Amino acid sequence: YKRLTAFSYTQFRGFVYTSLLFSLFTATGRVLFSQATRIAKRCIFVIQMFRKLFVFIFLLLFALMASAQEQDERLAAQYFANGEYEKAAVVYEKLLSKKPADIFVYDNLLKCYISLKSFDQAERVIKHSQKRNDTSPSFAVDMAYIAKLRGKTDVFKSKSDALIKSMKAEE
Repeated sequence: YKRLTAFSYTQFRGFVYTSLLFSLFTATGRVLFSQATRIAKRCIFVIQMFRKLFVFIFLLLFALMASAQEQDERLAAQYFANGEYEKAAVVYEKLLSKKPADIFVYDNLLKCYISLKSFDQAERVIKHSQKRNDTSPSFAVDMAYIAKLRGKTDVFKSKSDALIKSMKAEE
């Protein structure tokens, strides 16, 4: 098994070439060597073309997936600009699951939930993003802002004070 999987492309080409020549000579004794060589070269050419075709199809699919994601971003931005925050939030959630480090998507999703007054959803998004990048203080600022919007001034004050102390300690 290891020997078969360790074949390089040139070894495979040589194997195809020799086996084809052998089968042609044993099947019919009248096949000329030049004809067998031409047939083997054609087979190798076909194998190379299939390889190139496979790479082309793979690149084409990759480009189509990237295009679909751009369309989703444009659609979400259009919904957001039109004030359709529910629809925008659905698309931004989908985009954030695909690209969790995208700050633009995170910010706009947070703005959608704030506009909809869905503070629980906003906190969920903040906590989820904070798990991926807990070194950024912006998530703590966002949590404090959500607490302020909910009317929890004591929580807002404590989180703000903790942020200020941590910033002073870093200086």
